[in-house]
Amino acid sequence: MHELTQDQVDEFQDRGYLRVPQQVPEEMCVALRDQIWHRLEKRGFVRDQPDTWSEAYENNSRLKEIRRLKCLGELYTEDVKRMGFQLLGSRGARDDRQMLLLTFPDEVTGYTQSPAGFTAQAWHTDCPRVPNVNAPGIIVLSYLDDVEASGGGTVIVAGSHRIYTLKDHPIRSKQLKRYLRRSELGKTIFEKATNQTLDVRGRSEIFDDVLLEVVELSGKAGDVIFVDGRTLHSIASNQNTKPRLVARGFFHSRELLEHYQISK
Repeated sequence: MHELTQDQVDEFQDRGYLRVPQQVPEEMCVALRDQIWHRLEKRGFVRDQPDTWSEAYENNSRLKEIRRLKCLGELYTEDVKRMGFQLLGSRGARDDRQMLLLTFPDEVTGYTQSPAGFTAQAWHTDCPRVPNVNAPGIIVLSYLDDVEASGGGTVIVAGSHRIYTLKDHPIRSKQLKRYLRRSELGKTIFEKATNQTLDVRGRSEIFDDVLLEVVELSGKAGDVIFVDGRTLHSIASNQNTKPRLVARGFFHSRELLEHYQISK
């Protein structure tokens, strides 16, 4: 049974994300990739024939049935749950159904954004800043195949979960983005007319005594990356030659679920 060290917990709390290498068994990654491609090939995506992908994508761009495969639930192993709940700071109350983050290469999708693929509207958080809790929610990214640099991996602003937190009321994603515009980094990433050649990956700034850094979450098959749900992040384009295959899960704290009930 795997339990995180205090150094790992401290790293997560400081930076807003934590990579645990080779957490998904190789045989599970292989089996899940095979199941995904079996379903893709039914829709015209021939695994070893990339020239078939563009036409198939044009006819099946949303791929809802593939993104919600039940077999992805196998990725919630006891170790993954234990680590996720440890990072929450308390026993999690609910885990969301796993969803496949499937990003085909730009030449297939026709994506024409900047090299990193960012737009001002794409940046968001996955949960509000709920008061008096270590982490309201945890995003769980399980890598089913290697995702190299510029391969469509999620891009985050590490450290942003520590910015603009209040003790008496929650903060939404929109409010956080408005606050971050006070920083030079925020002005850059939220610029609506961003220069098409601009790549913000690796940029950093100390703001409100917190180191903010734009980090691209690439990884190896089997890696699991936990991300604080309050961390600002964005989709990115895939400039490589193979699809990104990453499963996304989410653990809710009891405090987050209570917040959603109150908010209704």
